[in-house]
Amino acid sequence: MEVTVVIACHFKSKNELCETTIARLKTALQSAQKGDLVWVTGDVPFAPGGPTLGNLMKDWLAERNTESSILLGGVGTFSEARKACESASQKGLNIKIVSSLWHLFQAKPIWQRRAEENGVKISFIPVGHTGGWRTIAIYVALGIIVRLAIVFGLENVLEKRLTASQGSRRQGFTFDGCR
Repeated sequence: MEVTVVIACHFKSKNELCETTIARLKTALQSAQKGDLVWVTGDVPFAPGGPTLGNLMKDWLAERNTESSILLGGVGTFSEARKACESASQKGLNIKIVSSLWHLFQAKPIWQRRAEENGVKISFIPVGHTGGWRTIAIYVALGIIVRLAIVFGLENVLEKRLTASQGSRRQGFTFDGCR
């Protein structure tokens, strides 16, 4: 059995998913096999006390009769990859990651390393035609930084710093990933 992990992008408004997140959800539904589980990321609200991206994604899936979704904890690629791979390993599941090409450039090495550490088979489903030039540039730069950190043995340092700085997302996440 497999689990399809859908990576959240951002909010269109405080109670609405962006076009990129919806494109990822649609791709996940198209690729999921009968009996597969669907997990979502985005355990962050637009503003304190509001729904999280993940909650909105779960609602979107439930409206389409996909009730096998859970919200992974975490505030960014490193923490989400750790939680998903550890949980998939415990449950004996393979993982499919659904995200945008620009996001996967940054995230793929991190997910591959966590999957390998946990003995989980992982694959990636890229979603094209999402994001804007600003977002693409940011994630290309982050992808280069991630790769350099791995090569120079600084992945743990980068993970700690990014996860700590991304913790503020729990107080509100308004970054627009579609620009």
